[in-house]
Amino acid sequence: MLEITSTILAQGRVPGGKKGAARKLRAQGRVPAIAYGPKQTPRQLSLDPKLFPLQRMRFGLGHLYDVQVSEALDDGPAAFKCLIRDIQSDPVTRKLLHVDLYAVDMASPLSVDVEIELVGKAAGIIEGGLLSQILRSVEVVCLPSQIPAKLVADVTPLGVGDSLHLSDIKLPEGVKFTAHHDEAVALVAEPDAAPTTPAEDAAAATAAAGAAPAKAPEKK
Repeated sequence: MLEITSTILAQGRVPGGKKGAARKLRAQGRVPAIAYGPKQTPRQLSLDPKLFPLQRMRFGLGHLYDVQVSEALDDGPAAFKCLIRDIQSDPVTRKLLHVDLYAVDMASPLSVDVEIELVGKAAGIIEGGLLSQILRSVEVVCLPSQIPAKLVADVTPLGVGDSLHLSDIKLPEGVKFTAHHDEAVALVAEPDAAPTTPAEDAAAATAAAGAAPAKAPEKK
């Protein structure tokens, strides 16, 4: 049985920008990848097309991965930590085409998206209300070692018409939101309310929080 860990096993590859070289590499059962970062020269690597997608699914894009490089063709480190920055897949077959890895500087803060998980049963649901999650992830800034696996938001106190905002989420030490506004995360709507879009839910939550209405244009 294949063991799924958060260590990405990479191999060095000969640098080259030609599409033919990338196709040849994929035909050999590998996926082209590049690793770059603030204190590392870009490195041409290749990954396992079967193992890597399973790792990404289990640990997510915001996870801090360990990378082990074998058959290195440069003088770069044999091991480093990274975030997954970009993944390119074939739009038809969904086969992996290319991966960008960001080699982090463990001493420098960085911005990363973190999943928001709702926990508890909102009081408004018992009253017949409908719970809607408006924000499913949020960008935070922190040191790489402080990246949270997820943020937990307790919706238990929410009654019908109540909303939960970013300011209601307790952040781990050293972690801050990058958002300049106190965005709505979840809302308990009236039981007979018509279906709405997330944007409409966000607007309703902002209004419920006491936001001032937009000023009407002056008549000339």
